[in-house]
Amino acid sequence: MASVKKFGLGPGRILVGVDAGTVTSTVASDISATDTEIQLASTANFNLWGGIVLLDNGTQTERIYYATKDDTTNKLIGCIRGFDGTTALAWTVSTATPINASLLYKDLGDTHGGVKITASESSTELKTDQAGDTPVDEVISGTAVSLEGSLAQLDLENFALIFKTSVQTNSAGYKYVEIKPNVGVSVLGLAKKVKFIPYKSSETGSALSTDPEDQFFLRLAGVVAKPELTYDSNTQRALNVTFKGFPDATGVIGSFGADPQG
Repeated sequence: MASVKKFGLGPGRILVGVDAGTVTSTVASDISATDTEIQLASTANFNLWGGIVLLDNGTQTERIYYATKDDTTNKLIGCIRGFDGTTALAWTVSTATPINASLLYKDLGDTHGGVKITASESSTELKTDQAGDTPVDEVISGTAVSLEGSLAQLDLENFALIFKTSVQTNSAGYKYVEIKPNVGVSVLGLAKKVKFIPYKSSETGSALSTDPEDQFFLRLAGVVAKPELTYDSNTQRALNVTFKGFPDATGVIGSFGADPQG
C-alpha cells in the first residue's frame, strides 16, 4: 500500500515527563474500552491540564491521554484511549489485582504563537596549505536540538517548572513560587523527557494526533527560563520557554516519530 503524504499545519501540545512513581493512584470503577472518563481513587496530584497516564494491572497495560480532571468526582476527563500505540482495553476492578494508574507525562496546557523545533548541525571546514582556502573536507562538530514555545496557561506549576523549583504554600494556605539565582545549578541534572504532540489539523476543535509517528521527543531536556510578561490592555501574556536537548547515555538526543524507548 502506498504511503500517505503528510503536510504539517496546526498547533500542538508540549508534555513533560514525570519521575516514575511520583503521581499514582488506582482505578476505582470498571472501564469499558470506549469510556472517555476514568474514575480513580484520587486525582488530587494529577495534572489539571491533562497528560498521559499508564494503566497497569501486572498482566496488561494501556496508555491514555486525558484532557483535564475533576477532583470532586476523582475523574480523568476527555480521555483518548489506547494512546501512544497501545490498545484500548476493558478493565475490571478487582481487590485481588488492583489497576494502578501512573502519570507518565503532564501537559503544560495551551500554547500561544506556535511551537518551534530546531535541530541544527554545526560543522568545521578542514583545509590544507596545498589547497589554500579551498576546503578539502568538512566534519560535523555537533548537533543542537531544542523546542521553543509560549505557554498560555499562567499557573504556578508552569512557573515552578521554568524556574527549576517547586510550588510552596505559606502559613495562610496560599501558594507561591520563589525565583532564585540558581547559580551553578546543572541544567542537565534537572532535565526531563519532553514530548510534542501535534493536532491533526489547524481547524478549531481538531483532535490530537494519535499516530506515534507524528510525535517529537527530547530524551533529556533542560529548561531555560526567559519569560517576559507584559501587563497592559492589548498584549496577551504567555510564558516563553525553551527546552534544550542533551544526549542520553546511548548518545541519543531525541527522535522524530515513535519513541524507540516506548
